[in-house]
Amino acid sequence: MAVVEDHVLVRDGVVQALSSRPQFDLAYCGDSLAEVVALESAPDLVILDLDLNGKPADATDARLLIERGSVVLVVSACGVPSQIRDMVRAG
Repeated sequence: MAVVEDHVLVRDGVVQALSSRPQFDLAYCGDSLAEVVALESAPDLVILDLDLNGKPADATDARLLIERGSVVLVVSACGVPSQIRDMVRAG
């Protein structure tokens, strides 16, 4: 599992909530989707914030992870329709 979130409090909360479950093995925790893409093996699950450090998460990187077998769950308080559409199109 990878948690990609730029707000440390939210990121730590997600990790804490899921780390007690044996089916989730944390492969990455940080604010860079590019670092997740660079991992040797793609995580089974990527929990991805739609807005990272003031910029939309890269839909191309999300698509690459999906093609490598990851399930990408996009979460956000952001409601910018174009960003949401880009991620939906990514898969």
